[in-house]
Amino acid sequence: MYRTFAHRRHDVVSLQMSIKDLKDRWPALFNASQVSAEFQRITTLTLEPKFLSMLDRYSPKLLSLFQAKKGAAGERHRAQMRTLLQSGIPIQRTRDVVIRCLIDHLGEDASALTIKDFECLQNPADASVSIQEELAEEMMKIYLLRDQESLEESADVGIVIEGTTVLSGLGDLSRACCYLLGLTYALDLRYPKNLKYSFEFFQKVLLELDSGNLSTKVQRLKNYLHV
Repeated sequence: MYRTFAHRRHDVVSLQMSIKDLKDRWPALFNASQVSAEFQRITTLTLEPKFLSMLDRYSPKLLSLFQAKKGAAGERHRAQMRTLLQSGIPIQRTRDVVIRCLIDHLGEDASALTIKDFECLQNPADASVSIQEELAEEMMKIYLLRDQESLEESADVGIVIEGTTVLSGLGDLSRACCYLLGLTYALDLRYPKNLKYSFEFFQKVLLELDSGNLSTKVQRLKNYLHV
């Protein structure tokens, strides 16, 4: 993949090939390890370790901020955070809550604009057909397929771009957000307009890329985290 990097960038940036055509031409790119490697070739940064370590570093302060939030947004945050009161909560669940509350805190709507949740149907084949039909209409979405018997656990987490499933088996929401960000670099894509502040935070605060040029909203949040 390293030797073909220049050819791939030509297809992505110069020819602006569709996601389907890119996946047909460069199928090896469309797995998490290769997205991470491509991101590192472009930015020199390691994607997942940097993203998750910074998210974990800021999570205590972010949760404190969300807990203190007033009004309807505060009620939504506290409802999300109640699950963290249970013992033995895995770190992935904490990250999920932090990301959902973060998007809401920045005035954006995670459930309506980016994240689609599906419950497995009794017949897995019916579920697969139904889900694929719906995802085929999406330009850029994270999907979470939940087991009907354990709706807290994700049977599959993946990413759809231009109606094509580009990554699956990501495990949890935080990794999906991380790799969606990585894909915007690897495939030269723009962030979803309705999540511009959230992805600005992911890029400029968590990954510290172009971190000196922040919107007022994200700068205010960053200042709080560094007090």
